[in-house]
Amino acid sequence: MNPDHLVTALWASAGWAAFAAAGHFVVFHLFQVKHRARTVVCLWCLALIGYVWTGLVLEVNRWRMAYGGVVLFCAFILYMPFYYTVSNSLSVQMLIRMEAAPDDLSVEEIRQGFRIDELVAGRLAILVASGYLVQKGTRFAMTVRARVLAQSFRFMKSLWRLGPGG
Repeated sequence: MNPDHLVTALWASAGWAAFAAAGHFVVFHLFQVKHRARTVVCLWCLALIGYVWTGLVLEVNRWRMAYGGVVLFCAFILYMPFYYTVSNSLSVQMLIRMEAAPDDLSVEEIRQGFRIDELVAGRLAILVASGYLVQKGTRFAMTVRARVLAQSFRFMKSLWRLGPGG
């Protein structure tokens, strides 16, 4: 086995991870993206395809290609929470709003910047569209899939001794 194959595989996976991140930036700036998560996942899938193609063209050993694939997958696992923290974190949004304000803000002034009713309605719509909730008139019910997910997260939160919201 050629040790250079590992270096080649790692550089190729890093390059394709950079492609996915840059592609995310370009696509989201040039187009109005409705399905953001699906688009990001598709970009990372393209990066994986590109990585495999690169490995085949450069005749990288299959095991070394697998190592680079793991690196690419780990980059994806790190990237997604970062993206969602920047895009959806209320704490981050509050800090940005407070930093932009000329003076300190009261709770009421902070609350005015967030349309809570619209935020909750949007989150509920996403959960319905994702198959986690079913709307029954003005009420919402969890699906079996949502119950399994909620129980899993409740277990993890209790294991890590996290309280509500954190």
